Amino acid sequence: HFQDKRAIFLAVYEDWSRSEFQTLEAVRTASQFADTVIEHHRTHRVFRQSLRYLSVTDPLVSATRARARQVQIAGMCARLAVFAAMTASERVTTILTIERICDAIVDGEYAALDVDPSDSRRCLVDVLQKLGLPED
Repeated sequence: HFQDKRAIFLAVYEDWSRSEFQTLEAVRTASQFADTVIEHHRTHRVFRQSLRYLSVTDPLVSATRARARQVQIAGMCARLAVFAAMTASERVTTILTIERICDAIVDGEYAALDVDPSDSRRCLVDVLQKLGLPED
C-alpha cells in the first residue's frame, strides 16, 4: 500500500532508475550504450515526460531524482576514468546532456527541426566516446 499517488510514482521511478542502471552496466561500447539508453527512454517516454514535469513542480520528486542521478554519476565514475577525472560540474553537465539528447530523439524534437535522428544518435555516440567508451 502507498500513502498517495506521489509515493507510487516515486516507487516506479526508483525501480525504473535501477533497471536502467543495471541494463547499462552490461553495455561495453558507445553505440550499444546510445542504443540502449535511447530505447529505454523510448519505452518509458510518457513516464519520463511526467518525471520532467514533476521534477520542476514537486520538491520531493526533484530530490529523489537528484539522488538517483548521484548514484548514476558514482557508477559512471567507477566505470569510466575520464568521467571520474571531470569536475563535478562537468560530470553533471555530461549526464544532463546525455539525458536531454535521448529525450529529444524520442520526443521527435530533432525530426521537427529537420535533423535526421541517426545524426543526433551519432552526436550522442561522440559524447559517450569522449568518456572513454569504445566505438563498436
